Amino acid sequence: MDYTIFWRRLSHAVRGDHFEPVRDLFLDRAAFDGWLPTYRALLGQQMSAQEAPKVAQQDRAQTSAAMLQINPQYVLRNHLGEQAIRLAKLKDFSGVHTLLTLLARPFDAHPGFESYADFPPDWAASIEISCSS
Repeated sequence: MDYTIFWRRLSHAVRGDHFEPVRDLFLDRAAFDGWLPTYRALLGQQMSAQEAPKVAQQDRAQTSAAMLQINPQYVLRNHLGEQAIRLAKLKDFSGVHTLLTLLARPFDAHPGFESYADFPPDWAASIEISCSS
C-alpha cells in the first residue's frame, strides 16, 4: 500500500462519498468492502441523527479539507531523488529545484507536476538506498 496516495485519495473520497479510487488501491477488495461501512459510520458520528443531509455534506467537506491539510500530496520519493541526483551530476540542477518547490508546499496543488505525486515507475523497484546514502 502506498500510504501517501492512500491518505490523499481517502481525503478526497470523504467529501463526495466516492470511495472507488481508494478501493482500487487494495488487493483484498473484500477486506476493504468490510471496512468501508464501519468507516462511513464513524464519519456519520460527526453529526446528530436530527441534522439535515446538507449539514452532513458540510461536515464531510470540512473533514476532507482537514485531512488534506495533514496528508501531503508530494513527498520525496526515492525515484524522484534519484532522477534529481542524476541530473545534478550532469550540472543540471533543475530536478533539485523542482523537488524543492514541490516539497516546500507539499499540500498544495502544483498543476503540471501531478506525476510527482503518482506511483513510482517500475524501474524504481531496483533502487537501493541506505541511511548513509
